[in-house]
Amino acid sequence: TIVTCGLYSLYYEYKFAMSMQEVQRSRGMQVNENLPVLALVLAFFGVAIVTWAIEQTEINRWYGE
Repeated sequence: TIVTCGLYSLYYEYKFAMSMQEVQRSRGMQVNENLPVLALVLAFFGVAIVTWAIEQTEINRWYGE
């Protein structure tokens, strides 16, 4: 992230959200189609911690918590 001036973190957040959608589809779960864009926007504005919380909530749903 330091070397890329923060661009890699934007890329990572977007790709991670996309991979979460793939897992949700493969498990037959409801997919949040806006998650990648939301993750990108929140990371861009420096509040990626909100994205992490949303992603963690989705992961917890996979395990029924």
